[in-house]
Amino acid sequence: NSRMHIVAESGKEEIADLQFIRGNYMIANRIPIFSDGEVIGAFGTVFFRDTKEWMQMNSHVKSMLTKIQNYI
Repeated sequence: NSRMHIVAESGKEEIADLQFIRGNYMIANRIPIFSDGEVIGAFGTVFFRDTKEWMQMNSHVKSMLTKIQNYI
């Protein structure tokens, strides 16, 4: 179940929210669409198809930051 209708009703974005889809937790964004100051809809994106994918990316970023700090 998506929360897109809630974002469209409230006008408040939901960033990096866990969404359970097809047996997996995914990391999703839901963004309201405005026209002339009124919400006319909403759209969503999935950044990571599962939390394992996010954890791998997080580990990679931490490793890169450590390497950068060694050069400073």
